[in-house]
Amino acid sequence: MATDPLPGNVVNDAALLLRQWAQLQANVSTSPIAAALSEHGQVWQGSCLGRSRRGIPQHCYANAYASAVRSSALLYAEGWALNGELGFPLPIAHAWLIDTRTGNVIERTWNPNPAREHAYLGLVVPSRVLREAVRRAQGLTMEVLAGDWARDGWVAEHGLGEIIAANQRPSTPKAAF
Repeated sequence: MATDPLPGNVVNDAALLLRQWAQLQANVSTSPIAAALSEHGQVWQGSCLGRSRRGIPQHCYANAYASAVRSSALLYAEGWALNGELGFPLPIAHAWLIDTRTGNVIERTWNPNPAREHAYLGLVVPSRVLREAVRRAQGLTMEVLAGDWARDGWVAEHGLGEIIAANQRPSTPKAAF
């Protein structure tokens, strides 16, 4: 059964909803990663498939990682997202790609939706941190930010400064709402 896309007023408020969700997570967590998402998270809206094929359903972290390590034009991003096809605004932990040539979200897991019905709040994870985080997790998880438990807090302790710096550069593509 197909659901209607998110109503226009929800799409327009997606950035606010995601920012409020990130702030709530930071308030109830002692994790510096939750605080970084709240303070430094970037917002994107819409998505496309780009030149990539769709990945395995419900494997967003692995799908995004596989594409990011194969192409220097794609950046791995992780955080919270709203899937417009659900029909209700529920932030979901998610990973996606940013095309450095266009600034567009490349969605490898959900159905790409150029009608701007998906919204994302997250952090771009630099390639060095991405590869090291996945190596340290030893196959337990592909999540970099949300899965820091698998590497005893390595990202929070050693990679977070680099992640924050990468998200403060003007050269990091950032879609405007």
